[in-house]
Amino acid sequence: MNLLFPLECCGCGRSGSVLCHLCRGSLMPSSETFLCDGFRVFAALQSNNVLRRVIHRFKYRYCEELADVLSEMLVRRMKVLHASPAWICPVPLFWKRRMERGFNQSELLAEKVASRMDMRCEDVLVRHRETAVQALLDRRERIKNVMGAFSLKGDSSRFTSLPEKVFLLDDVITSGATFLECARVLQKTGVKEIYGIMLAHGL
Repeated sequence: MNLLFPLECCGCGRSGSVLCHLCRGSLMPSSETFLCDGFRVFAALQSNNVLRRVIHRFKYRYCEELADVLSEMLVRRMKVLHASPAWICPVPLFWKRRMERGFNQSELLAEKVASRMDMRCEDVLVRHRETAVQALLDRRERIKNVMGAFSLKGDSSRFTSLPEKVFLLDDVITSGATFLECARVLQKTGVKEIYGIMLAHGL
């Protein structure tokens, strides 16, 4: 397959791999921490054009090799935060979008991070209505777009043993509207500490 369809770096187009060593080296760790309506959110990587292309390739042209690279970056950030013991919960996609894409990028990253850190990955949230693509909206529209779009997945009695600390994982955070809606649902269950862990802020 590689002879017929040679791999190309999604960062620069060089042949040989989906992410060459030069572009991988340009993915710089971030120490960025910011407050999102009282919740702390952590970014794993500094935003740049290579990261933007990598995330786009990962989300829309599913490439598990990129998932391995990106989850490794998330693990490095979380180890600095001394995240364990905690649950890690992916931000869900609406079922229709998941079927179109074939996977949920946040869920895949969360599973890989959990396995590397001996954490528990729990898919506890569901997006129960279709929303417009957040990237196409301004801040006010984004908040309105996701308002009430999330709830607990299944019978709420399943979540009587939720831990005190939960990390919500998504690929990118911009306005924070999606993260906040998910965090508020978890907060209602009694989770005391809710943090966001993202690949990047503001892409």
